[in-house]
Amino acid sequence: MATFCKYSQDLKIEFEYGKTEYNEVRSKLHEKKREQYKLLLQECTAFETHIYKLLMRYKLK
Repeated sequence: MATFCKYSQDLKIEFEYGKTEYNEVRSKLHEKKREQYKLLLQECTAFETHIYKLLMRYKLK
């Protein structure tokens, strides 16, 4: 998660002060980061669901 926070900060700095051209290579890198972030969110959701199921099982006993 820290990697994505750092990437977000880098994007903000680049937007404000950067002179790097937004080209196809940069676009592909950004799309790759977006896919990684979406996968991380799916894994977090699955983990939360698993924990809640375990808690419900122990609560019912």
